[in-house]
Amino acid sequence: MIKIVAALTIIMNKGKQPSEMQKRLFALCDALEMSRRQFSKSVGQSAAYLGNLKDDITVGVLNNILATYPQVNMVWLVKGEGEMFIQEPLKEDLSSYIMQENKELKKENKELYAEVVLLRNQVKRMEDNYGRVDIAADNDLPTYFRTFKNYDADKKEE
Repeated sequence: MIKIVAALTIIMNKGKQPSEMQKRLFALCDALEMSRRQFSKSVGQSAAYLGNLKDDITVGVLNNILATYPQVNMVWLVKGEGEMFIQEPLKEDLSSYIMQENKELKKENKELYAEVVLLRNQVKRMEDNYGRVDIAADNDLPTYFRTFKNYDADKKEE
């Protein structure tokens, strides 16, 4: 069925010139080294989307293209002005920002891990001193919290 639709589309569009938007999208496919079918599917459209495109594309499709291919210059895609892809300095700025953010997140992750280790050790000491409290079985949260409040008080007296 898909082959029949594709064949009919080719026959119906035979002799018609592609729109400016189609030309830019075809050029983008070539630059990305992918077929028109692959590109159409990658932005959430049917395989025949580019071949069937009449004039312009919707904002939803533009958003999908931007999300999937952030290196594409949207001004070029919409208006045909400028370069097809965002210039290298912008990519480098984004890349350095992401690397810095990643470094900070790794540092924060290490600090949180160290805090988890300390808390686990504290819980272990509390269990050693007061025994394991099974909250699910006891369903007595006030007693549970009083127990550990007493633990803090005992610790201060030492």
